[in-house]
Amino acid sequence: MRGADDAQRVALVTGAGSGIGEACLARLEADGYLAVGAWRSTPPATWSGPTVRFDVTDGEAVASGVAEVEERHGPIHVLVSNAGQAHLDLALRVTPERFAEIVETNLVGSFLLAKAVLGPMVARRRGRVILVGSVAGHWGVPGVSSYAAAKAGLLGMARSMAREVGPRSITVNVVAPGMLDDAVARLDALRPRSPVPQHWVEATPVGRPGTVEDVAAAVSFLASDGAGSITGAVLPVDGGFALGHG
Repeated sequence: MRGADDAQRVALVTGAGSGIGEACLARLEADGYLAVGAWRSTPPATWSGPTVRFDVTDGEAVASGVAEVEERHGPIHVLVSNAGQAHLDLALRVTPERFAEIVETNLVGSFLLAKAVLGPMVARRRGRVILVGSVAGHWGVPGVSSYAAAKAGLLGMARSMAREVGPRSITVNVVAPGMLDDAVARLDALRPRSPVPQHWVEATPVGRPGTVEDVAAAVSFLASDGAGSITGAVLPVDGGFALGHG
């Protein structure tokens, strides 16, 4: 994606304080991007590169944050929309307010981000939009109905956007992580007697949970020149857990 007139390719990664966010920042920097981390409540713990702070659910803040990145660092070539949150509870217990909050962060926030970067990308006729989804979006995972609904929505949104901006050499894709090793530890801590984490790993063909580095590698590929003909796709990073779905 490097052009003769580009001094530096810029990649914006939201949810920069998460494990996936920091792994994506490190990988994209290694790929030659000027990686910028965006965060709302949790700043990156290990990332020492440039950052910007804004709330992805606030349209004006998103537009302002994107404009700030482009003014300071140059045009955004790659967006990795990774900001999100989940709430673990049965659907019968989730309040409408909490359901809406999860959808607002994971789905609406990704829409606002994509909208903010796509305008300039269309004008430049180049760009990559990568949305971080989840295997929960196309596989029944108990206790995360709001999160699953939001992540499922990302794929439909990505495919619609892919058709709209494809003629301008812009791709829009979804990376769908499965159970990651840090999530296994968190679930064990939350529900130490639950067999869910172990059953999930046992049902994974590769025989292990994924890592944030696995997710970052998938993001790196979709951001690369070699992925120029891949758009509107979901790339599972789940060790084969959801084979045939998505």
